[in-house]
Amino acid sequence: YEYAALKLDIDNILNYMLSEIFLDNRDWPANNVKKWRRSDIKSPWKWFLYDLDFGFGSGFSENTDNIFDFATAEDGPDWPNGPNSTLLLRRLLENENFRIAFINRMTTLLSMNFESKRLLARIEALNDEIADEIERDQERWQLDAARMDEALSRMITFAKKRQGVVMKEMIEHFDLGKKCVVELVSEGRGSIAVHGLPLDRSSMSITFFKNVPVSLSALPAEGGTFKGWDDGNNDSVREILPCKVTRITAIFR
Repeated sequence: YEYAALKLDIDNILNYMLSEIFLDNRDWPANNVKKWRRSDIKSPWKWFLYDLDFGFGSGFSENTDNIFDFATAEDGPDWPNGPNSTLLLRRLLENENFRIAFINRMTTLLSMNFESKRLLARIEALNDEIADEIERDQERWQLDAARMDEALSRMITFAKKRQGVVMKEMIEHFDLGKKCVVELVSEGRGSIAVHGLPLDRSSMSITFFKNVPVSLSALPAEGGTFKGWDDGNNDSVREILPCKVTRITAIFR
């Protein structure tokens, strides 16, 4: 794992894998994979999203297996999830620190980037941007307006329901135990990161798991100073055990 961490940008690959999984992309990981690095061979590889038309409830794929099982299958067909394509994630998940970060980042993203309200607002904004072109586009390509309405309806349904599906399937795949909601609060000039993922709000309630420790980092903003946590701990990076801790505040000045 230490060698892999030199060759791969672990922070990037966590976000990438979790995004593909949340989006339910079933034309992956044996297809539509792109990565890059600088010409310097010491530069770590980074992945980026590419071609997601099988995701977000498009209906293009009939595969409805648990998405975590799908992305880590050892005996899948060459397409879409053959063993060569799932090998990297399977091996990374054998490392306990990566596996814990993978689980806790996903639950954090479900309350942040993948939150239903945020997705729905983004869909509405993007739809508004193209509204003036829709009629001409349908006329140019001889498309029925109902086709777009149906696709949009599927996306809205996906945005509303996907969080619960992902949580259920992750619990099943990793055999996770009791769920515990923890409120993370930052006061003053700074923020909190969960396993290196910065929160974008000063107060957020996140569902974690009783037997999965959570790594928290206090991140001072420019000109800010971390003063400690409200339970008396002054370490800028620390672990908490959900259920034992239900609310914690990072204090900055």
